[in-house]
Amino acid sequence: MGTSSEINFFFSICPDFCCLLSDDGTLIQVNKVWEEKFLYPIAHFEGRKFTDFMTPEDAQVVMDRYIKRISGGPSNGSICKHFDSNGKMYWIEWLFRYPWLATNYLLATKKQITAAKRATASTKAATTNIAPWILPEASG
Repeated sequence: MGTSSEINFFFSICPDFCCLLSDDGTLIQVNKVWEEKFLYPIAHFEGRKFTDFMTPEDAQVVMDRYIKRISGGPSNGSICKHFDSNGKMYWIEWLFRYPWLATNYLLATKKQITAAKRATASTKAATTNIAPWILPEASG
């Protein structure tokens, strides 16, 4: 990924949230998915810190991982909550990817995982409620 045309092409075909971030976490460029999912115009995001759209406790965790990544370290995905313009909450997983060649910008992607989080919570709740009848009795 080196030229702005390559980045623009990637942004136009990627179904996930994509952005370029400066070393201080400022959103330099976002793709159309941001506007479609969060119901704000692209201009609402660009020029602001990516952590501005998270809860304070999520923002600190995600920013710590971002700083680790731009310092050359590995970075696992960071899961946080985002809210659209109607106040609807989404679970989002951030992945900090590759530096954009010849700049100090980092390509980041994020995907909505709200349905997966809800399914996991439902499965856990169902398993907790059913487990006493399914598990064999402990021998004593």
